[in-house]
This record gives sequence, structure tokens and C-alpha cells, in this order.
Amino acid sequence: MGLPLRKTKIYARFVRTMDTLGPFEKFPHIAVAVSGGGDSNALVYLANEWVKSVGGQLTALTVDHGLRNGSRSEAQGVGLWIKALGVPHQILKWEGQKPKSQIQALARDARYQLMEDWCKENVVLHLFLGHTQNDQAETYLMRKGHGSGPDGLAAMSQIVEFTNCRILRPLLPENTTDLRVFLKNQKAKWIEDPSNQDEKYERVRIRLRIQDEKISCRNMAMAAAQFGTDRLHRSNELSAFIACAVDLNPSGFAYIDLSRIPPVSDDLILRLFARLLTTIGGRSYGPSKSQLGPRLKEFMDKNILSITSSGCQIIRKRDGYLVVREQRGLPMPIRVQSGQTIHWDRRFRMTFGPALSMCKGDAVVRPLENADWASIKLRMDKIKLVKVGAVIRRSLPVISDDRGIFAMPHLGALRSEFTSYQDNIGNILTHLSFCPLNSMSDMGFSVASPMKPTISVSQSGLAIEHNLI
Repeated sequence: MGLPLRKTKIYARFVRTMDTLGPFEKFPHIAVAVSGGGDSNALVYLANEWVKSVGGQLTALTVDHGLRNGSRSEAQGVGLWIKALGVPHQILKWEGQKPKSQIQALARDARYQLMEDWCKENVVLHLFLGHTQNDQAETYLMRKGHGSGPDGLAAMSQIVEFTNCRILRPLLPENTTDLRVFLKNQKAKWIEDPSNQDEKYERVRIRLRIQDEKISCRNMAMAAAQFGTDRLHRSNELSAFIACAVDLNPSGFAYIDLSRIPPVSDDLILRLFARLLTTIGGRSYGPSKSQLGPRLKEFMDKNILSITSSGCQIIRKRDGYLVVREQRGLPMPIRVQSGQTIHWDRRFRMTFGPALSMCKGDAVVRPLENADWASIKLRMDKIKLVKVGAVIRRSLPVISDDRGIFAMPHLGALRSEFTSYQDNIGNILTHLSFCPLNSMSDMGFSVASPMKPTISVSQSGLAIEHNLI
């Protein structure tokens, strides 16, 4: 056994890093993602020691993706190692049918969503991830190979503000070799994921290239860090511009008010639209400058009425621009039941209430179809039907059953026979929020400056009001 953990150089560096990642609440409760691999296990050891030093508590989260046989027993085995340190351990299961393509990307999204949901439910504000200097170097080289711009070349941020928690990467300055030496000195166990050797994945090929060409991970990470500093400056500039010029509506669209736009560079306008498209489209990443720039310039210079990009439609209005989700590419129908929570179209978080059991047959959430609107106006009564433009309403979800449309949540609309529920759609939907995959601001706010709409949950249920364009 080497030095006690608190006396190691790597722990001293970890403490200095934690000083830069605050502030933290008094006696913080920290969640840490642990797969059982060397990096995440080292993070558990270091984080546990740091949490004890500040009088807090640590909970380890392992996601069982269910993508291969034995994944549950592997997660349970990780739990035995973690619990031996006196750290509580939770296994989060990725339920449902698994995708046949883009497995790594979709599994990553599911992993983040499961952990963020756990943090929200348990009032945990900070989630630690075990990404290292090596991961940063790989990400930088991957994005450089894809021709990413300066924002993409900044790679991973050490701090990311999500809607319900902060993502922190305390090991980003550390390399995997030092972490393995540390684990061996602690007589710790870890496992190696076989997919880390599978060359069908781009990251693995980049990792092997780094080894073969003896590329310095430290130098690559330093290059990413410089891009990160520049990205932060641009992000702050863009956030200030957004606060001045954009109204973001809880119904999932945005309006740019030309009367509030000060003289700014063409580059800032381009970045504004790229961010809007990412948010409204529910995308993981926005369009590149090379993709969006020429189309946006033509749209503005030639007074074109509308264009589509990144799953959205940009529409010219008299005093500004409307950005709304395009109908194309909306989700396939999804069967739902009472108590279930879904993230529909990667934009709207919906939790279903007990009255969903009143549906005739299966309850299904699906996009509004063109033929639905006449049915809604005829069969939904005791609601105030507001003037909702087709371009907006067709991007919204409805709940249907064997008899047709059951409810349109964003209008507070229920089928006419359910008169006892007309003033309380909260019995159908206990939570509805516009919670896009990427927020308008890097600071993690999902909705900013709405145009007089409110979506709120009270003891009597879900209250919804809209003043839609």
C-alpha cells in the first residue's frame, strides 16, 4: 500500500480542482457516475475523500443500459466495490426497446437523462463525471477531423449547467496512466469495457492513433482549453444578446424581436440562429456555419418568407422572425400510461396522471395531424380556443385513444364527455414543461422571457395559459 489517499499528489490536485468548481452548498450531496472502469472508479475514491472532508455525502450511480447479456450482474458487481467504501450505490435501468443504430449516442443521451432525473428526484445539485485528459484529447481530435469550428474544438466543458443539476468533470486535468497507478496503490478493482477495444467506434480508432503516433494528450487538451476560453467569451456575448432580443415560449417556439436588436456583427446573428435551431429542434448539436451561413444570408438578403434547417422553420414576420419546430421528423406514436414520464421530441417533459386510465384502449402520444384540428374544435368544449397558427400547433403533441383525440395538453383541451375534468387537465397530465435537450443559454435555463404564457403545476392540477403568435 502506498501513501494514504489524502497524502497523495493526485488527491492534492483533485482538491485544488474542486476549489475552482464551486461554489458548493454547505454539506453537499454529490452524485458520481460510475461504470466500473478505471477512470470512474478513481473518481469515486477521490470524490468520497473530498466529500468527507467537507461534511457532505456521496451517492454512486451506475446505468444499466441492458445492451448485452450480464449487464445487470456487472452493475451489481460494481455496487459491491462501491459499497465496500461506504458509498451508497444506485442502479438506473434504461427501459424500453433499444435502438439498432446510433447506439452509443442514444445510450449516452439515455444515461445523462436517467442520472439527471435521479438528481432532480433526490435534490442533488452536482453530478460528477469521470472524463479525463485523454478523453478530452480524443474529443478534440475527433471534432478536428470532422471540420468543427472553434466552439466544437473546445471539446468538453469542465462545468455544464443542466436544468436540474450541474455536471462537473473534476478529472479533466488528469491522465489515465496516473489514475491507474493511483488505483493500484489503493488496491482498487476496475473492469475494462470490451467496447473500448472495438475499432468500429471512431473514438477507439482515435485512441489507437494517439498511441501509435505518440500524440501528446496534454497538448491536445491544452489546445481544447484555449478554444474553451474563447468559447466562454462568445457564449457570454451571445447570452446577453438572447436576453435582449429573444422571447422563448413554453409551447416550444421562439420569436426574435427586430425592434430590440442592437447593431451587431453578422457572426453574432448567425450564432443566434444556430443556438435557436438547436433549442427549438431538440438537437444535441446545432448546424455548422458552413451549413447554415449561406442559407441564412440568402434568406435575409432576398427577403425570402421562410426556410427550414435542423428540423425547424424560420419564418419572416413584420417585426421579427419566428422559429418553430418543423412537422417533419416528429416522433412516432408512443404508448403511455399513468405515472409515466417521457421527454417528447426531446423538447417537452410530460408526466401522466391517473385520469389517463379513462382512455378507450391504449393512450398514445403523437404529433397533431392536419385532420385533427377540426375534430378538436368540434369535440372539445368548455375551453377557450385561442388563435393558434397551424405552423405552431402542428409541432405540438396530442393524446389519442381508440376513439380519436383524447386531449391536447398545450391548449388544456379534453374530449367533451369528460366534463368533470374540463377545468383540471392536471388529472391527465401532472407535469408539462418545455425542457429542450439544449437550452438557449449555457447557464442551463430552459425558458427565458416568455410572451405572457405560463405553464405551472398547482395542487389542483396543471394550469395552462397561452398567448400564441
